[in-house]
Formats: sequence, C-alpha cells, structure tokens
Amino acid sequence: MRRSGMRGNKKIIICKYLVEKLSGETVMNGIINLIFINNK
Repeated sequence: MRRSGMRGNKKIIICKYLVEKLSGETVMNGIINLIFINNK
C-alpha cells in the first residue's frame, strides 16, 4: 500500500512541478506585461 502510494505521490509531484513550471512561466509573462502596461 505504502509503496504504491509513494509512486502515485511521485507522479502527482512531477505533474504539479510541470504545471507550476508552465503556469509559472505564463504568470511571469503576465506580470511582465502588466508592468509594461502600467509603465505606459
């Protein structure tokens, strides 16, 4: 039970990492765009 749970958690952690990496990049781009818009 525990081993399979750890495997599942690893997959979830990897998915979360990938999602955070992708969403993080888009969020950074959005923040940069907001800063440029605010500076204008």
